[in-house]
Order: sequence, then C-alpha cells, then structure tokens
Amino acid sequence: MTRMNEHSEVKSLLPWFLNGTLDEHEQARLTEHLGRCEECQDDARKMVRMARMFSPQAGQDEIRSATRRASADFVATLHLQGTRTRARWRPGRTVTVVVMLLMLGIGISVMWPRTDLYRTLGTTPTDMQGEVVQIVFSSDASEKSIREVLLANDNKVLSGPTRQGVYRVALGAGQRVEIVIARLQNHPDVIFAEHEMSP
Repeated sequence: MTRMNEHSEVKSLLPWFLNGTLDEHEQARLTEHLGRCEECQDDARKMVRMARMFSPQAGQDEIRSATRRASADFVATLHLQGTRTRARWRPGRTVTVVVMLLMLGIGISVMWPRTDLYRTLGTTPTDMQGEVVQIVFSSDASEKSIREVLLANDNKVLSGPTRQGVYRVALGAGQRVEIVIARLQNHPDVIFAEHEMSP
C-alpha cells in the first residue's frame, strides 16, 4: 500500500479509532501509523477536541471559544494555502474539514437556545395583540351572526373555537374593553364574554 493511500485510509478511520470501535488489527495499524505521522496526530488531536466540545458537559462558552479557535485555524489554513505557489489537494484533509464543520453546525444548532419553536398561522405574538376578549356563543347561533360579532370593528380572531367553544379575539384599535364586554353580554347569541387578563 502506498504511503498516500495508507495516509488517506488512516484519516478516514480516525473517528472509529478514537472511539475504540476498530478491530485489534486495525487499531494496532493506526496506532503504529500515528506514532510516526505528525499530520495524522494533529488530525486526531483536533477530533478529540471536537468530541470534547460536543460532550454533554461542554458549556456554551466553551462552544463559542472552540468555534472561534476552529474558525481561526480554518482561516489560517486557507491563508497558507493561498500563499503557496501550487496548493496540493488533499482529499483526507478536505473530508476532515467538512466533517468537523458539519459537527460544529449540528452542535451549535442543538445547543442554541430556541424560542417560538412552533406557531400556527393564527398565532399572534402577545405584544401585538392589544386587548383580548374570550367569547362563547350559544349552540343555535348562526355562522353569519358569529362572524359578524367576531370581526366587528377590525377585531382579529386569535384562536378558536376550542373544544369548549371559546373564541379568543383581539380588539381593534380604539375600542374600550368595558364597552365591548357590555355589548357582547347583551348580544342574544353570546352566552359568555370576558376580558382576558395578561399573565
């Protein structure tokens, strides 16, 4: 086996070597190669640092610090390759860099704090809702009557009806909650109307 083929094969087996899942023969062969190859030793150290970075114990600051270091290393490598008169393409190194960047991206996406993971089209952020009223209609109310009440004065339906028949409605601009509630409670098709208090 040529040195280049052996070198390339060792780089492709490094992740399994580091997690101890190779058979004895391959483990011994990689150990022997790593004993004499500084480039593969460097790749192994980088993979160990990457694995530590994504361990459950790794904190957010460690991830940011490692990301900065990895980015700086990557930019420095690109800069060095750009200054050479003739850069040599190394498939093993390219694969290693791509795998490391993918692992970094996955790690960041897993560790990144998320808000508003899921919203329906009818969901309105609370800071944009204004005053909210809960309304329940009688079972014999017509669809036309319900629609007229819900959409009167530029109201916006936030949700509903729930299983209990409750509609949540954001009042249009300039409406006073007390007046709207009184009007709804006097409407023949409304059996419940109440102002929804903010949590």
